[in-house]
Amino acid sequence: MNQVLAAVILFASLLSFSVSTGTSSSMAQSGTQVPAQANSSHLTSQTPTILAEAPLDSNMSGNTKAKYLVLVMTDGQYRIEEEPGPFTGPNWTGTFELQLLDEKRSPLSTLRLNDAFDELLFQKSFSFAFADYNHDGNIDFAIGQYASSNLYTYKLFTIRDGKMERLPIESDNEIVSSERSYSVLFAQVSPDSFKTVYYDNSLGKYLERVYQWKNTTFSLIREAETDSL
Repeated sequence: MNQVLAAVILFASLLSFSVSTGTSSSMAQSGTQVPAQANSSHLTSQTPTILAEAPLDSNMSGNTKAKYLVLVMTDGQYRIEEEPGPFTGPNWTGTFELQLLDEKRSPLSTLRLNDAFDELLFQKSFSFAFADYNHDGNIDFAIGQYASSNLYTYKLFTIRDGKMERLPIESDNEIVSSERSYSVLFAQVSPDSFKTVYYDNSLGKYLERVYQWKNTTFSLIREAETDSL
């Protein structure tokens, strides 16, 4: 009797093992995988998120009802980078949009910022710095991105007739600066020109660039050694 009972128990154990093994094999063949648990402290969806905002100067805003300029991440991710390096800490990446808002903060006009850059990453919120760089009476502003430990590259934008657009610059002449800020107020040399200062690693020196508005574009008209920022 004991031998029969032992045989029954052994058969049941083998049957259970066979069923379990067959189920696991079917899952592997179908490609189904159990997803790893996400670490919410490292990667979290944050949409939409306002990263920059500034009121518009009423004396320069012209014929528009816009009262504010904001930069919004409309789709993307917020991540805390823990690896040592230039991007350690908070990181916002994704799709970004410039928006002109009225006094009730309703959008009047938008411009997709990603169209001006190969890639966008912001590590903190900031405020816009406004000027009139080409002496046409309209509000201009710069937005920059990290390029190296000593360098940010910038694009210029303007607000004209209630809409935003890029201010062109001659090809192969990027606007560069070592001020390392997402929006910089460049020093103006004349009503239609401004200068930047950046550190050239290959030369081990600071260089000053002067850009001037000619016809419908900014041109690099001078580059020379200078003191530090």
